[in-house]
Amino acid sequence: MKKTYQELEKEKNFKQILILLKKKRYTTKLELSTKLGLSIPTVTKIINEMLEIGIVFEANLNESNGGRRALVFEFIPDSLLSVGVKLELDSLQIALINLDGKIIKRKFINKNFIGSLELINILSNEIEIFLFEIGILAEKVKGIGISIPGIVSDDGLVLKVGTNFKIYNLNFEELQTKFNCKVIIENEANAAALAEFENLITKKNKNILLISIGTGIGAGIIIEGTPYMGAQKRAGEAGHITLYPHGRKCNCGNRGCWEMYCSNTAIIEEFNKEFGNIKSLKDIFNRKIMETDKGKFLINLFSENLAIGIKDLLLIFDCDKIIISGEICNYSKYIKTNIENYIFKNDIFYQNENKRLEFSSYKEDANLIGAGLLTFKDFFIL
Repeated sequence: MKKTYQELEKEKNFKQILILLKKKRYTTKLELSTKLGLSIPTVTKIINEMLEIGIVFEANLNESNGGRRALVFEFIPDSLLSVGVKLELDSLQIALINLDGKIIKRKFINKNFIGSLELINILSNEIEIFLFEIGILAEKVKGIGISIPGIVSDDGLVLKVGTNFKIYNLNFEELQTKFNCKVIIENEANAAALAEFENLITKKNKNILLISIGTGIGAGIIIEGTPYMGAQKRAGEAGHITLYPHGRKCNCGNRGCWEMYCSNTAIIEEFNKEFGNIKSLKDIFNRKIMETDKGKFLINLFSENLAIGIKDLLLIFDCDKIIISGEICNYSKYIKTNIENYIFKNDIFYQNENKRLEFSSYKEDANLIGAGLLTFKDFFIL
């Protein structure tokens, strides 16, 4: 059912107040009213709702200028928690996330999920064990968010296309039934973009393009503060943009896809061909490989290929921020300058605008944190 104007306004006011509380940590009704242009009765009604939910606390009393004592309301980030799940081809991470997007506890499981018919059972068992391990904190869990590479359904319960997993139309609804809470699955890049947007929301960045680099590549797009998913929730499948026509064969059936040259899997394979015994990014960057001519050549080629895709997307979306997330952020010093030079140095459209490009402060945790925030998104996304 379509929401009324009054309901939409109430939601907007609730989110505005919560965002300001999250930023300042504690404030008064008068300050909220003044800064947000809301009436005191409106602020009072919303604060009372927040007190009932438990996300704010009536803190110590303050002396106002007039000598009257004003109540101070404090934001409580641990009042509600969620379980964030990051599912990749060869691993599973489960984390307890608070309203700040902070990881309170996490668990890592090595497992190959390619073509796995037991994926739901494995997830169910591991989440159940995790909830048991966190004990009484499980009572505060609002829901479970799952980050996964692929295309998901509008209701956030079906993995419609998991190309790299070789899994299609997988329904996660039984998890919702089993754990009796909201379960949402989301494309990993969209989840990471949510985490970054929440991190930047007080800086007035409403247009964000996030490039998530993992076993594949995805793009999370936020336009005017709203996640853009596309007509069939396929927007952001940037890893399957053609970089080289007639290039390497991709799992999607096409050739020359971007992720065949710039995903973690691709870069590890490329370095392994030349140097041998390369199983991770750490093996590449924590050895003297970067001091060799061949190592420098390969990383420069990777940087250029990555920059080509980013530049094309930037020309389409003209966003406030381009954010790269993933494990590669730990090694940004090796690629940042090359990427900036390729995109911004001699470009007539974006010359010397390299401040648009950032590497995620969450690094490889962006989509895990975003997964946890999925169950809170009704509170924060404007």
